[in-house]
Parts: sequence; C-alpha cells; structure tokens
Amino acid sequence: MSNSHKNKGKKSPAQSSTGGMKSNKKTSPQVKLAQWCSNACQHADGGATLTGMTGLCPVTSFGDLLLPANASPQTTLAAEQLIHLIEGWRYIASATNAMLSHAGDQALHLAYYAELRAAMSLFSWSGIRVKQYGYYYLDSQGKQKKLDNQKTHAAVWGLWKEWVKRLDAVSLFNDSIRLHPSVSLGDVVGSVRYVNTAATLSNWGVDLWDATRDHNARNISSYEAKLASKSLAPMERKDVDLVLDLWRLFLSDGSSLSFDAALINHIVADAIPKLINQSQNNQKPTEQDQLADIATRISAATGVEEEDILRRLNPSAYSFTPFSMAADQAINVENVLCRGYFLLRMAMLATKKSIATSPSNSAKKWMENWLFHVGLWNPDDEIELPEIEEDYRISVEELDLTPPFPNSLWTAGNIGLSARLIRPDACMAWGLIA
Repeated sequence: MSNSHKNKGKKSPAQSSTGGMKSNKKTSPQVKLAQWCSNACQHADGGATLTGMTGLCPVTSFGDLLLPANASPQTTLAAEQLIHLIEGWRYIASATNAMLSHAGDQALHLAYYAELRAAMSLFSWSGIRVKQYGYYYLDSQGKQKKLDNQKTHAAVWGLWKEWVKRLDAVSLFNDSIRLHPSVSLGDVVGSVRYVNTAATLSNWGVDLWDATRDHNARNISSYEAKLASKSLAPMERKDVDLVLDLWRLFLSDGSSLSFDAALINHIVADAIPKLINQSQNNQKPTEQDQLADIATRISAATGVEEEDILRRLNPSAYSFTPFSMAADQAINVENVLCRGYFLLRMAMLATKKSIATSPSNSAKKWMENWLFHVGLWNPDDEIELPEIEEDYRISVEELDLTPPFPNSLWTAGNIGLSARLIRPDACMAWGLIA
C-alpha cells in the first residue's frame, strides 16, 4: 500500500488497514505462486540474456567449455537457454523412438519433458531462470533479482500462463514465423483478423499449466503396470503417419522450416469458411476467391507481390493433422507429442534470434561440436550443415509403410530409414545452426 493511503491513526490489532476486521486466513499457496509468476514475468527483461551471450567461453576446439567458471547471471541464462533447447530435442527424439517402437506410454512421458525443457529455454530467453534453489530473473538494468524457491513443475505451470502474455512472446510468434521473408505471421493475422496469439501459445502449453491431469497421466504412464490388465493391440499406421507429418514440418522449405508456412496455411484454411460465412455479398465467394482476397490484403500491407503470396498460400500442400492434435486439449500421446514439437519450434526461433544478434560466435561453434558429440555430424566428412537434411528427407519420402507395424519399420529395407527418423534433433543442423 502506498504512503498516501496509510491511516495515520493507530489501529487495533484486530483491524485491517481498510477499517474492517483482519482475516485470519493466510494467503493460499496457489495465490502465492500466481503472484510469484506474475512478478517474474512482468519484470524480467530478456535483453540481459542476450548480453550474456558475449560472456560465453571462446570455443575453438571440441572440448572447450560453453560456460566459464563464476559466470555472471546473464551469461548463465544465455548458456541455459541453449542447453534446455538441446535437452528438449533429445527428449522429443526419445519420444519419437518410443512412438515408432509402439511404446506410447514412454513416448507420452518423454514428450512432456520435451515441453518442459522448451519452456525453460524460452523463459531463459526472457530473462527468467527456472532452477531448484537458484531461481531469479534479470530486470531491465540487467540486475539479478532472486526469487523464492518453487517446485520445478509448479513453477513452469504457473510461469507459462503469464509468459504467453509478454510482448516478447507475442512478438516471437508473430514476427519470427514467416510465410515469406517479408511476410510475417503477424501480417497474415492482421489480414485475416482471426487469431489470438497468446491463446494459441497457451493452448500449446496446456500440458504445462494444467497440473492435475498431466501429473496423473504421467504417473500412470511412468509407474503403473498397465499392460498386465490391458490387451495387446497392433500398432496402427496413423501413428507412423503422424511422425512423418511432424518430420515434414521440420524439413526446410528453402527459406525456413516448413513448419512456419504450414502453420500460416493452417490458420488461413481454418479462417476461410468463417470469412465466407461473414461475407455480405449476395453471392458467397469461393474458397479460392477468399484466398485471393487474403493475398490482396497481405500484399497491400507488406508490398510483396500478390502472386508471390498466393504461391505460398496453398493449404492443400500440407497435412494439418499435427496442428489439430496440438490444439486438441486431450492428453493422449499424439497430442502431447505434437505440442512438444511445437514448443521446441518456438524455443528454436528464440535461440536463433539470440545467436544471430550476438557478436559472439561461441554458441554457434559449441553447437557444431555438440552435433558431432551426439553423432549427427562429422566435420571430417566435409558435408555442409544444410546438406545433412537430404538424408532425412529421403527417409521421410522412401519409408515403406507396408504393415504390420512396428515390425516392418525395423526390417532390413526400412531400418536405415527408421534409424534417421528417430533423430529429429538433427533439424537443429539446418534449422538453427546453419
């Protein structure tokens, strides 16, 4: 309470500052956590994390450290942004392996932890550190502000709901996802007038903020002997198709990952029927008419040729199943897996911005060493990082989908292709570092 509102008269111990009786109730843990999360997200400044990139160790050889001893809080967060991202990709790779091995419960458990790491990377980017007994945020002056300790899962659940409202989160979504180098998602959303960015991000993180249902689902998948009282069932092709659809989103389209254009096309495809129904014309426009109208509006707002936009607005070119799965708040393995991939895409975009705008190349060089460390690239092979993608694209295109599954995925003709498809962390080679 501000000084101007203080009552100068002496109050009895039983009176509150507003003249009423004091409540004997203590602030609930839920309210305290909400205040803790709101405070961190309102006052944290990611500019200090970006500054911290310059403090990373020089990386000239394979064994060089990323984080120096006695690193500043700013440099610590810069390093942790990167590490949480790659650990998230290792989890989603393990989840994908489990998915293609017909181990859905394990895939669910691992995909959730991929989401958790993606969120922690994004929080680091925004200047918020999530670490047991080491919580803090960096303010607009770059100063460390320590926070009370919280349980990790509870902290992430609470922070996510507040973080999605931040200007940097909304900007990351609207400005970094692009249909064309000069046409952002925000430009498309402005023309369609349809999407709530914060709501979309919040829905992708539903597994992070709805604690009860996720906790129960993970405990069941992690600790219970479910198969003892459950009939074995053959793996369905739709599970393999989903993995392939996700892979197609994380291959390159020549300027970015296909995810970006696919998301924009999904938003446009979803909006078109609603826009047609809202039309005041006597004769309702066709879907193609509405698509052309959207392209005209985007062109007027950005200066990009309408024909160039229309070439990229092609909803029929994409499978939107992963987007539907991510938007569905169910907690089946396919839903959580898609949300894990999508949150990692957002964390990749944030990390790419940090690497691109930092004068230091330590993060990029260390990531190249990491690719060798995990068996995704060997610089002695003299293959450029963008060229790594071709083998994975071939695996997606040539995988033989003849049942029975998963047996056929691991037979002689498919095993080399399947072995690549369980390594989606490879996409960082062409989607982040190159």
